[in-house]
Amino acid sequence: MTAQNAQTEIAAASPSKQELIVSAACKLFLTASYDVISMDAIAAEAGVSKATVYSHFQNKEALFAGVMHKMCEESSGPQVSDDLAGPPEAVLRTIGLAITHKLMEPEIISLFRTVIAGVTQFPELGRTYWQEGPGRARELLATYLTDLAQQEELAMPDPHLAAMQFIGLISGPFLLPLLLGVRDAPTQSEVDRAVDSAVAIFLANLRLK
Repeated sequence: MTAQNAQTEIAAASPSKQELIVSAACKLFLTASYDVISMDAIAAEAGVSKATVYSHFQNKEALFAGVMHKMCEESSGPQVSDDLAGPPEAVLRTIGLAITHKLMEPEIISLFRTVIAGVTQFPELGRTYWQEGPGRARELLATYLTDLAQQEELAMPDPHLAAMQFIGLISGPFLLPLLLGVRDAPTQSEVDRAVDSAVAIFLANLRLK
């Protein structure tokens, strides 16, 4: 391998400046409130100039959106694919596990706290968090539920309302206690039990008689 080829491979394996900036911002947003994190601090953490940060992100709000997108993509929990074929019980369980694991990620909990702390002063935080996180989950689930209603498998007068009710069922046992720091992260068996119960309650209410 020539020296030039080696340098090319190293460059390809190295994170881009945009990735460095998002990673640096992610670290800072998880350790301090949104209002005290400056673009200068993010640039210093990333090891780039402030001009470089602004060349990739128009403002701090756009960078925060990048952080949210990165964290949602990198969740260690089960992932929901575009293929949602199968019995509703199995599909809803898959969706429920994926959403629950994402919501319970320690980094997501920390970021949620950052959003709650700053949303009064910076309303765009709430909009960004919603669009990149819970809003996406709701749209995915509502689309699936709409398909079930069209196939006359479930009674579904309001798929978006039903989607939020399902998310509430699966997140209710864990989310608020975790946000308040009054319990540890749930075990897999606790998550399985909560999701299975949520699916059963949800479908029992919406089954066509």
